[in-house]
Amino acid sequence: MFVDASYQLELDRSRLPVVPGKVNGREVSVLRDTGCTSAVILDDLVHNCQGTGNVKYYRVLDGTVGRAEVAVVDVESPVFSGQVECLCLKSPICDLIIGNVPGASAVDAPEVVAVSTRAQSVAEGKAKRSLEVPILQDLQVSHADVQRMQRESQDLTKYFGLADRQEVVPSGKSAISQV
Repeated sequence: MFVDASYQLELDRSRLPVVPGKVNGREVSVLRDTGCTSAVILDDLVHNCQGTGNVKYYRVLDGTVGRAEVAVVDVESPVFSGQVECLCLKSPICDLIIGNVPGASAVDAPEVVAVSTRAQSVAEGKAKRSLEVPILQDLQVSHADVQRMQRESQDLTKYFGLADRQEVVPSGKSAISQV
């Protein structure tokens, strides 16, 4: 089934935390993006006198680098109010995107809901049983003895060397792990 790209954009946009705001007195849609390190604005909203004459380079999620003119605009919104330096783009996802810039409001933490299973509720009032660990009378080894034996073991020499040098090595399915 073919889905029109503009329809898909509206679906995606409806899931974003977009709030109403104003830029230079005009009503706009504002997105607070904690994954963004600057502010971004639709270039049609910027007055000629607000341009700084500077350009900045930015990197997006896929690593692509872009170049944008810089402007300072007046913003009124629940997530930011005042003047902010913005990158001017032709088609951002919202009219104004407020990233992690000074003065941006914190984003509310998601609500955490915890539940207890029936088994957890029943066990809640009972005393915990201690773990039964067998005592081996014939093996009288202290913590210091175990450490010394590990250091002397030829099987572990390679791994102690890696740990001492803090080397990163490939391990299992993951590409890299720290030893």
